[in-house]
Amino acid sequence: MDPHLSDYSQTDRLRTQIGEQARNNPSFYGTLVDGVNGLLQRGGFGISPASHGSVMENLEGVSRGTMSQSTAHFRESRTFAQDALSSYAHGRFVQGEMERFGATLNLVGGVGMSAVEGAQWTFQQAREGARYLLGY
Repeated sequence: MDPHLSDYSQTDRLRTQIGEQARNNPSFYGTLVDGVNGLLQRGGFGISPASHGSVMENLEGVSRGTMSQSTAHFRESRTFAQDALSSYAHGRFVQGEMERFGATLNLVGGVGMSAVEGAQWTFQQAREGARYLLGY
């Protein structure tokens, strides 16, 4: 079976697991994922096993601080794009369009979060440099 093709018989179970994982691994990213996932679950949109696994790992990594939010968004963008190609190849055009939209949205989110994370790092480096120079 294609790991990038959603199985509608598994959709509710997989999306419920994502919602639980988001709530058990709190972060800004998790809040976003939980909200969007809930909307997609109510709309009956599937999720592939590959994307499910990626999102589950992302939620845990961001919450634990071992993965940046921008990395999580870029990973989702990549796997959703692969899902879209599989959906199109199997004639699932509505599902494919939703996955393509998710890939695009996460790409934009990743770029935006990269800018925020870069600014935070720059500010932190400047603060540490000032402390060093001022001796405290």
